[in-house]
Amino acid sequence: MATKVGIYPVTSSRWGDLESLFGSRGACAGCWCMFFRRSRAEFERSKGAGNKKSLQRIVASGEVPGLLAYVGREPAG
Repeated sequence: MATKVGIYPVTSSRWGDLESLFGSRGACAGCWCMFFRRSRAEFERSKGAGNKKSLQRIVASGEVPGLLAYVGREPAG
């Protein structure tokens, strides 16, 4: 049986799915997809909670910072 895969923009309504996908470490040691959005020094200072908060502000502003992939109803990438 084929599994349905869907790709959707990251929006405020999908923030919980992004948190679930990234886990407590923010995907990769606190990155929260902010590495290419900040200077190296700012990124290092903000690892973890700071980067998460910044990404959450971007999403809340209505900007779409990326896409989420789902397998069935579960965030997968």
